[in-house]
Amino acid sequence: MWDLLDWKFDGDGQWRALGDPVFDDRLFTEMQATVDALTDAGVRKLAFVEAAVPPDPVGTERRRQRAERYNELLRRLESATPAATVIEFAAWTSQLPPDRYLNLFPDEIHTTDASSQIVWSEHLGTGLHAAMGLSRRGRVPPVLPVRRNGPPGSSARAWGSGRERL
Repeated sequence: MWDLLDWKFDGDGQWRALGDPVFDDRLFTEMQATVDALTDAGVRKLAFVEAAVPPDPVGTERRRQRAERYNELLRRLESATPAATVIEFAAWTSQLPPDRYLNLFPDEIHTTDASSQIVWSEHLGTGLHAAMGLSRRGRVPPVLPVRRNGPPGSSARAWGSGRERL
């Protein structure tokens, strides 16, 4: 979740993060522009997945606050865009027992290949089917490639340990 990291935008010498009005406005503007481009191209339904919120005592308060703010921006986008649906994920992840959460998200953020299948079958698959108006027997729509870098004119702060510690 690159959007949960600190960012430095071109022309702005300050590192910014979710919760900073400059960052939030920039991120929301980019989210809206992406949705507009996709709907202008004929996409009728878009599904967004909330950021995982780890259960106490896993993770840090800062990580939870950033994930919750990101999810608030997704909800705002959903309210502003009829084509957008947000799949609830934070409520599901935050209620998991800590040991189960760490089995599914060993670095506290990302699933493994094996645990992603569990997360899909226990929660996200159902959420996507519902968001797209499909039955569980319905065909899952094609998945668009995920952009792995941040917004143009920005850079994400690197984390030397390989583990994000927000």
